[in-house]
Amino acid sequence: MAEGFQTESDNPENSQRLLIEGASCAGCVSKIESTLKGITGVRRATMNLVERTATIHGDVDSQDLIQVLQAAGYGATATAGIS
Repeated sequence: MAEGFQTESDNPENSQRLLIEGASCAGCVSKIESTLKGITGVRRATMNLVERTATIHGDVDSQDLIQVLQAAGYGATATAGIS
């Protein structure tokens, strides 16, 4: 990506971070990322197992993300944002 180039999905205003509970392995990371990517409005989702966080880019309400993750068997809490 060219320096200074920012896509809509990289815009911090369209990004949020969740704290994830219950993830303990690479399989959990894969399940969480695929679950989040399946939500309408999510353009990109990545999970950091060490930090226990998921970063989501897109136009979607954090409560919707949390409910879907809870249905998948994981706890999730919205954080203050992305710095």
